[in-house]
Amino acid sequence: MKEIEAKDFDVIKIYCRLQRTPCRGSCFSTRAVYAFYDTKINVEQKSTLMAERDLLAEVINEAEANNIKVIARLDFTNAPRKYFDQNPDWFHLDPGRKPDLLPMIIPTGFIKRIF
Repeated sequence: MKEIEAKDFDVIKIYCRLQRTPCRGSCFSTRAVYAFYDTKINVEQKSTLMAERDLLAEVINEAEANNIKVIARLDFTNAPRKYFDQNPDWFHLDPGRKPDLLPMIIPTGFIKRIF
């Protein structure tokens, strides 16, 4: 999701629509270049378009109210080098232990904690 799309993302509308389908899970992009949630991670920067809004918390709360699971997707494709330097375990590494700059870099550290 682009930052400008996240700004006006209507969480209630989306999950009301999902509730009327057989869908029991959703994937939510938690960040693009900037985070769409309140973060205390020193290498993340919250989107200024979010102001006081914590979009991830809204999504999780609404999904839970509608009995829908959420997969939080972290996209580090456009991550600054400092992310890798400070947290290399978040990234998929090539055999030479360098970040594998595929179209999408898999944040393996977060996946391990989720599952």
